[in-house]
Amino acid sequence: MSLENNCIDGKLFERLLTFGALNLQANAKEINDLNVFPVPDGDTGDNMYATLAGGVDSLKKQAEYSIDCKANALAEGMLLNARGNSGVILSQLFYGIAQGLLGLKVATVPEFCGALKKGVECAYKAVVKPVEGTILTVAREAADRVFEKVSAETTLEGFFLEYLKELKVSLQKTPELLEVLKESGVVDSGGAGLVCIAEGFYKAIVGDETLAEVAFTATATKTDINTFDFDENSKMDFGYCTEVLVQLLSSKGDVQEFNLDNLVEFLTSIGDSVAAVQTGTKVKIHVHTMTPALVLEKCQKYGEFISVKIENMTLQHNTTLLVEKPKKREKTAIVAVASGEGLAQIYLDNGADYIVSGGQTDNPSTEDFIKGFDHVNADTVFVLPNNKNIVLAAKQAAELYKNSKVIVLPSKTPQQVYSALALCIKGDEDMMQADMTEGIESVDSYAITYAVRDAVVNGIEIKEGDYMAFSPDGLMLSEKELLLAFKRMIDSADEVEDKEIVTIFYGKNVNEAFKQSVRDFIEERLPDAELIEHEGGQEVYSLLVALE
Repeated sequence: MSLENNCIDGKLFERLLTFGALNLQANAKEINDLNVFPVPDGDTGDNMYATLAGGVDSLKKQAEYSIDCKANALAEGMLLNARGNSGVILSQLFYGIAQGLLGLKVATVPEFCGALKKGVECAYKAVVKPVEGTILTVAREAADRVFEKVSAETTLEGFFLEYLKELKVSLQKTPELLEVLKESGVVDSGGAGLVCIAEGFYKAIVGDETLAEVAFTATATKTDINTFDFDENSKMDFGYCTEVLVQLLSSKGDVQEFNLDNLVEFLTSIGDSVAAVQTGTKVKIHVHTMTPALVLEKCQKYGEFISVKIENMTLQHNTTLLVEKPKKREKTAIVAVASGEGLAQIYLDNGADYIVSGGQTDNPSTEDFIKGFDHVNADTVFVLPNNKNIVLAAKQAAELYKNSKVIVLPSKTPQQVYSALALCIKGDEDMMQADMTEGIESVDSYAITYAVRDAVVNGIEIKEGDYMAFSPDGLMLSEKELLLAFKRMIDSADEVEDKEIVTIFYGKNVNEAFKQSVRDFIEERLPDAELIEHEGGQEVYSLLVALE
């Protein structure tokens, strides 16, 4: 480490991020609980930790100890493991930091501070409509303020203490920027997560070893491979999963003129599941191919390898019994996100080709989507997220994946996914997109869940254990009984008298007596409407209701 000369090398950078992840892990539940609505779906802490832990796992595998190599490995791991909006924003923040550290073996305090500002710039670009009063504001204000104060004489301890102070000051102001935070009496959860990471940084600098005793829980797990499953009589059916990290070299050509698209075109000609990311003069490649030697030969024309990983996927298939993807490449396919076995099966029955498991409280990662894109083996892949907190991860996966055209549709509820699939007839790509978009727009999504704490939201008083009903516009009402909440929700729904179809997805632990009461009420209240019932099996929401 380089505490003596006030520089950050790769070894100290690894220590900083490890301690940051551990401190975030220790405080994940408290961050989850910083939820505007008192519903059992707070997952910001878990999402940010899973994202950062995936990056740290990748960082620790990087043998080169220059800070740019360590930061690049961290960024790549975080991009693939990003979960939820907070996780995607965090991954982009550290991707930008890695860009700011390019070419540096060690970073001075001013250089590292400049990288923080570069990280903020990337994080803002990742969000179509940035909202102030969130993690974006906290990251920006802290980076700007410490940038104004640092100098060549600033010590590492002084810098990280000042950065932590500025983060905390900005975090405490978030309720003044977002009325919904102020009304709920909480600060922004994503900003709180960033503060926890910075607290870990500071503990690493001052030698607080309390976190070092904590077991680091990495997100990635590796299945043990039994080599006896592959012998002289085996047949190579599935090729090799090939990953390389290449340093472009000026001695082999004009680095500035390197064209990633040309390399991707070559890789798609010899394999599939192509993902490629360029960070400055470093290029990370992932491809499934029968001829990994050709990948190595091609890449070596541009530079030299920092790392190479080649794994036998036939051996993996024999060991893990992976589901085969379609042998014939299709023109189109649909990847849908579902939470609960019931919803997953319903989506498959209605035309989805692959289910990414996840939803509220269990956001899938960027890599989960990439695996789905690879599985469906199609020229064009449509993606149907089921939650607004999943859309960013889906879009990030779409940008990273190079083997198909990926279109992320704006579905933000399980009901919208169902409606989109119900209206879609597979065939022409443009018609499919139009049909599914119409399905998303034609349904009104309502939901009921229970409160985990007392709160006042939008002027509505909520007690722990109450049932809360949500409309497309937000919280509608709170009631002590589930059936009463359902009846009031239907009565208060927009233009309910004109609705022709009522579709209900029952969550876990909804009994038959309650379902009969629902049927009786709909028959009386909306006698001309068709009632469609499904066992959704979802965890968080007792009822998901679609009105059309």
